[in-house]
Amino acid sequence: MPHLSATSHIIINQVIILFLLMAVGVLARRKGLLSDTLSGGLSAILINISLPALIFKSFIFDFSWQLLHNALLVLILSVLVHIILLTLARIAFNAYEGSKQSVMTIAGAFPNAGFMGLPLVDAVFGQLGVFYAAIFMIPYNLILWTYGQDLFCRDRTCAPLFSRIAAFSTTPPVLATGAGLLLFLLSFKPPVPATAALTMLGGMTLPLSMLIVGDRIAQIRPVDLVADRDVYYNSLIRLLLAPVATFAVLRSFTDDPVIAGACIAIEAMPPAVVGVLFAQMYNGDSTFASKCVVIQHALSLVTIPIMLILLT
Repeated sequence: MPHLSATSHIIINQVIILFLLMAVGVLARRKGLLSDTLSGGLSAILINISLPALIFKSFIFDFSWQLLHNALLVLILSVLVHIILLTLARIAFNAYEGSKQSVMTIAGAFPNAGFMGLPLVDAVFGQLGVFYAAIFMIPYNLILWTYGQDLFCRDRTCAPLFSRIAAFSTTPPVLATGAGLLLFLLSFKPPVPATAALTMLGGMTLPLSMLIVGDRIAQIRPVDLVADRDVYYNSLIRLLLAPVATFAVLRSFTDDPVIAGACIAIEAMPPAVVGVLFAQMYNGDSTFASKCVVIQHALSLVTIPIMLILLT
C-alpha cells in the first residue's frame, strides 16, 4: 500500500466515524429507539441549534485583509462552480423528462452541504475550513432556493421569488452566517463561556446528522438499494464528477489547501435532502428523490475518502 499522508489518515478515520455513527442510527431505528417523531425532533435541533452554532463559531477570527480576500474569492468561485455543475447536470440528464429530470438535476448539482458537509469539513480542515465552506454555501443556498425550486414548480405557480429568498434568508444557518460575518468584520470575540458553549453545541452536528441519515437508510428496503440504475447514474455525477469539476475550477484560481479542501469536501457530499422536500411540495417523484438521497449517502462512505485523498 502506498504511503498515506497525515491528512489522508484523518480523512479515512473521519469517514469510518461517519460509518459507525450512521450504523448506530440504523440500529436505533430497527430497535425502535428512533421514530419518525423523534427523528424529526433531532432534525429540528440540528438545523436550528447545532449547525448554526458550528457556523457562527467558525467566524471567530481576528479580522485580516487576507482572510477577507480569500472569502471574496471563495464567494466568486462558488458561483462559478455551481453554474458549471448545473450545466453539467442539465446536459447529463437531458434525456429524462418531467419530475424525474428535475430530481436528477437537483440531486446531481446540489450536495448535502449543511447536514453532512460542514461537520466533515470541521473534522478534517478545522475552524478555518468551516469559515470558507460557510462562505461557499452563500451562492449555493441562493441558487438552490431560486433556480433549484423553479425546476419543480415550472408547471405550477411558485411562491414569489422575493418571498422565497426572504424565507431561506431567515433560516438559522443563514442568519448564523450573516451574524458570523459581522463578528469577523468587527473582529469581536465572544466571552470564553459563550465560545465554549458554541463549541459544545456545534460538536453535536456530526453525530446528529449521521444518526438521522442512518435512520433514513434503515427505512429503505434492501431490494431498492440495488434495483434502480438511474440512482447510480446520478451518483456518478454527484459523487465523482462534481468534486472533480470543483477541483478543476479551484486549481485554476487558488493553491490554498484549506480553501480547496473545504470546497471540494462540500461538493463530494451526497445529494441535498431539500430535493425530497421540493418533490413533495410540487407532487414530483419524491420516492425516487428519497432513493437518490439515501442510497448515495451510503455510497458516499466509499467515494468521499477516495475523492478527498485524490483531490486535496
